[in-house]
Amino acid sequence: MTAAWDAVNGYFVGQDADLNLTFLNKWLNPTDYPTWEMSFEIERTSVGAIVKFYLEYQTSYYTSWHGNNNWFNSEDGGTVIKTVGINTWCTVHVRYSHTDSKYWISVDDSSEQEYTANAKYAQGIRWSDLEKECRIKNVVWDMDRPSNDGSTYLMKFDGFPDEWNTDAGTDDYHMVSGGSHDVKTENDIKCILKDATFMRIQTWNFTNKTVFSFKVKHDNGDVNFGFYYGSGSFTYGFSMDNNGKFEISNGTDVVQIDSADAEFTTATWYDIDWEYAPTTGKQRIRIDGGSWSAEFDASAVPDDEIVAMFVYNGDAYIGNIITDEVAWVTPALTSPANISMTEGDAESVSWTPSGDTGTYTIKQDSVTKASGSYTTAALTYDLSSLDSAVYSFVCTITDGVDIITDTVSVTVNALPTLNAPIDIEIDQGDEEDISWTPTGAGGSYSLEQDEVEVDTGVWTTGNAITYDLSSLAVDIYSFKLTITDANGSANDTVQVTVSGDAPVVDDTVDKPSSAAAETGSQETNTYKIQRGLNVLTHEPDNVIKKYQRFRKQW
Repeated sequence: MTAAWDAVNGYFVGQDADLNLTFLNKWLNPTDYPTWEMSFEIERTSVGAIVKFYLEYQTSYYTSWHGNNNWFNSEDGGTVIKTVGINTWCTVHVRYSHTDSKYWISVDDSSEQEYTANAKYAQGIRWSDLEKECRIKNVVWDMDRPSNDGSTYLMKFDGFPDEWNTDAGTDDYHMVSGGSHDVKTENDIKCILKDATFMRIQTWNFTNKTVFSFKVKHDNGDVNFGFYYGSGSFTYGFSMDNNGKFEISNGTDVVQIDSADAEFTTATWYDIDWEYAPTTGKQRIRIDGGSWSAEFDASAVPDDEIVAMFVYNGDAYIGNIITDEVAWVTPALTSPANISMTEGDAESVSWTPSGDTGTYTIKQDSVTKASGSYTTAALTYDLSSLDSAVYSFVCTITDGVDIITDTVSVTVNALPTLNAPIDIEIDQGDEEDISWTPTGAGGSYSLEQDEVEVDTGVWTTGNAITYDLSSLAVDIYSFKLTITDANGSANDTVQVTVSGDAPVVDDTVDKPSSAAAETGSQETNTYKIQRGLNVLTHEPDNVIKKYQRFRKQW
């Protein structure tokens, strides 16, 4: 191993001289990232250590850190960029432009040193001669993962125009390693000729059941197909042997499709679909879109994430490699309009997620109010219990990689309110009034006396609405004030009792007995009470009760 991770101190430590450590970022590609920047920190603990920094795939144009004279310089003896002594951490910054075929390196606060890059797209950098005296930490790419609509495959052999060419002798390509493998076009199919002992094809790490689809043409020998894990182990999946059979793992049992041996013809292109479940090692294959084979086991169950597909032994052409999984589907979230409502309204705020699935939270003014898993169903929160105020609701969804948020401002307006004056008792002719104080946004009001409107107008918050009672005749009255604003209405009722002289009784009509007056007992006859010029006819019990309120006797 070229470098080891020191978990305690948090850095990589060089292991051997004259070996390389390469850092690649799998999200980088010339379409989404024609330019990128990254930085890392490095320290030397020995005077003799020499480290060289290359852009990936460069065979010249590098920066080295000389052990004896402590300087960073270009092309092993060129312009000095910075002098840094041993046992000193320094920060190296790399800026790359695929469009300009250039990259720039600076150390700490030094000026940039410009280099010419070759035409091959670079996904990272390489340290050469990383000896034990060198330590590296905090490797950072300052970039976001690109958005994607779900149509880009996890792995596609002919994906980027700068990744592949048709020249022979290509070595250690971005997605392919394990010797020199010619990239060529064979029968109009862009492919790789596996002409070394093995070929490793990098895939995006996956843990779910996945279908790998590719074209293959067998030329010679037993060609084995399998996967590497992140732990460094591997498993055989199936093979194509010299007898024209698809075999299970790298053994001798033949894969069965429709209860028959799965067969092929040498020097003939086939479309292969290979379904693989990393958690169990179970797999199936399908040839030219036919029936799936019976399920069979890989040689071992993976103990880590799959990181590469490999082709081992024999000679074969491999082309058009894709998977049924896309690289990512960026989750999305609708953005509801801000909400203005009144206290008690049956209102809610709702977001609809789409794309990938994951977890969500809904926060009200930074306090989590709801959380859980989301799919594509609406994420809704009820607002009807909110008091009047202005609130900030933030919905956050994440698929474990992307984090999407949306904020909705909710304004809860208060209903108008009225104070509640006590019921009033006055003598006829008293200079008295009734008064309410409204609170709210302001609007119109209506005052009713015994259900007949007697006053209307416009009210503003804090300014009293008053009605004069001095002209009222002796009686009992009900006054109801209703105020209305943009948010709703409120009302209050006050009873006003006006007292005066005892009523004059028409002598031609029998009056109730004094005992009846005292007890309020029922009598069957009706009688008239004359109040001024008004003559009212009442049932006996009602008039007795009303008369008792004046505390008079017949």
